[in-house]
Amino acid sequence: MQKQINRIQQMDQLIRLKATGDSKSFARKIGISESQLFRSLELIRGLGGPVKYCYVKKYYYYERKVRFTFGFFEEE
Repeated sequence: MQKQINRIQQMDQLIRLKATGDSKSFARKIGISESQLFRSLELIRGLGGPVKYCYVKKYYYYERKVRFTFGFFEEE
């Protein structure tokens, strides 16, 4: 469980920085397979993370300003 939390924290930081790149790059940056990345993104979405993908700029981003703290909360 701690491994998943750490992964989500790392993904959250990269998403907030808009430093993910496409799915292959994102998976490589956090050291997992692309299929694991997609499962982790679904987990983040299931926790309320508004993750979207920009097909033009090819990176993942949050639709609203949020931060992961063992769940997602809107920032002011």
